[in-house]
Amino acid sequence: MAVVLVAGDPYGRAGEFAAALAARLGYRGIEPAALIERAAAWGVRHRLLRAAAERPPGLLSRLLHSRRAALLALQAAAAQEILPGNAVCYGPAAWLLPAVEGVIRVRLIESPEARALRTAARFRCAAGEAGKWIRRADRRSSRWVRGLRGTLAEAGLRDEISLDLDALGLPAACEVVAHIVGLRSRAVPACRHTAALRDLAARTRLQAALALDRATAHLELEAGSHEGIVTLRGRVRGLDDLEHIRRVAAGLPEVRGVELEQLRISTDELAPRPRIDLSRRPRPALGPLALRRLAWAGGALLLLTAVLVWLRHPQTLLTTPRGGENVRVIAGVITDTHCGASHAGPLAARPAECVRRCVAARPGVSYALYDGERLYPLRDDGALARFAGLPVTVTGVLDSATGRLSVSRIRERSLP
Repeated sequence: MAVVLVAGDPYGRAGEFAAALAARLGYRGIEPAALIERAAAWGVRHRLLRAAAERPPGLLSRLLHSRRAALLALQAAAAQEILPGNAVCYGPAAWLLPAVEGVIRVRLIESPEARALRTAARFRCAAGEAGKWIRRADRRSSRWVRGLRGTLAEAGLRDEISLDLDALGLPAACEVVAHIVGLRSRAVPACRHTAALRDLAARTRLQAALALDRATAHLELEAGSHEGIVTLRGRVRGLDDLEHIRRVAAGLPEVRGVELEQLRISTDELAPRPRIDLSRRPRPALGPLALRRLAWAGGALLLLTAVLVWLRHPQTLLTTPRGGENVRVIAGVITDTHCGASHAGPLAARPAECVRRCVAARPGVSYALYDGERLYPLRDDGALARFAGLPVTVTGVLDSATGRLSVSRIRERSLP
């Protein structure tokens, strides 16, 4: 009944290791997409779930309730997926689920250099560019993990087993974890594993249901469970909150009962209401000048936000394709017709500079789009230079006779 959670680095081999370990043990493999689909069945939008599972919290998302509700839904979905036992799961579940009996967390360690070389070979780009993507993804991943500390009280942020995948290799690492799983399974009865997983599923499901219900979304309660009975701890506003909690728990088949004795009613609800002095004059309303200043400030804020979004995801509209033309949408890397898929010489490590220099210095050389199989020459209207060496998505009209692509829209994209 053991469950193995695999945590890895961005652009690493966590998914490959999880699949190999599941095949070695004969366990089920649980993909991160399965958690999103199960949580979406409870009414959470896919966009919020993907953002909570992949992106670190920003300033605005820290203030909103939607991110916490999405993370609790993903945590409950992960607990439901591993409930039957004998499963290997990787991705966000490895960080979201707490440490309970029967769950083994494995942390895979891979050097940034090794990940950059594999990424460069996979996407056919320079190792220097791949290294930049790796470092950026590592920073984003560490911010995401740190963001769990202030959102989920039970997030599993400590590793039980750490393996250097570069030193051990994939087969040897699978054998090590399989041996540990066998020792744990023989040392602890399966009934204890089953009981621990059921209690985990009960309390995480109740916490997610409370976060998704409008009447109880404001509550931030800690939960413990034993034999399906969930004990809640924390503060509530009044007796109405207790009734809402009982109503939500009654609709969950995983929860056999709920204990509310350790909940405390907030002292603010019991304190006497402050006396309002009606003799004081109310504050005057905002005048026309103040309203005009507020409108200008709001417009400036919206304009600044639009500029920041455009700078983060640059998009250039060159021409508008006419109806009936051979319009294509192709993802690839901006290069030149001389170098093609690979860059040689002293500028091989700096593909962007190599592309610009080849186009400027070599007669007849133009910008081109390489999608991994075919090289498409591009018609340059002066807006392609800033995309040199970058992964992009191009929309344009393909000339079937010459093979040249007339770009109508180009947008920078990030690697998967």
